[in-house]
Amino acid sequence: MNGNQKSTVEKGERPLDAVKWILHDGIGYVFPEAQKVNLSNQAQTGSWFKINRQSDSPKDEVSKDVFKLWIDHGQQPSNANYQYIVVPGTSEAEMGKAGQQLRILANTPEIQAVSHSGLNICQIVFYTSGNLKVSENMTIGMDSPGTVMLKTEGASVKQISVADPSRKLGKIHVSVSGKIMKSGENFRSFWNEKKGVSEIAIDLPQTVYAGQSVTIEL
Repeated sequence: MNGNQKSTVEKGERPLDAVKWILHDGIGYVFPEAQKVNLSNQAQTGSWFKINRQSDSPKDEVSKDVFKLWIDHGQQPSNANYQYIVVPGTSEAEMGKAGQQLRILANTPEIQAVSHSGLNICQIVFYTSGNLKVSENMTIGMDSPGTVMLKTEGASVKQISVADPSRKLGKIHVSVSGKIMKSGENFRSFWNEKKGVSEIAIDLPQTVYAGQSVTIEL
């Protein structure tokens, strides 16, 4: 879908301007902002040996049709950004509404976050400590880098999943607007009346399980 013009692309390699979405073999690629992309859908020739240089890999050349789609970021981009959505198991009829329930809340060097209104789920990556307003009545914060997923019901948080990709922390501290007084075996919450947030400390897996996600029910 280019602008408002839908077309089937012939074999070859070419740049495409103002692309809204591309569908290939049941997988959709949606661009919330019309995007210039490069597309190659043609035969590629090579051997496994050329890829991995292992002595036991076949050296016979094989030729197959290969789909490649990429964004050219240019040389030394500064303060640039891009975004796209991959939609598996979809069809041409569904592509017009693909991504409509997704909202990109942040896409910065500090925070990347998306929400899905149909699933009532918000997913956030904190690259540093910070806070993010996820809705009119809800803000979530973290005092360290980490990942967090919220399952909500109206203005209430029902489930929180966290993980520490660095595998260094013993706990993750999350703050959520609204009063949460519940605690459990692996988490404790405290209502900070002065700040107007609930501060939740969640124990993280250690040793060989370090980095594994933890889910708490509220």
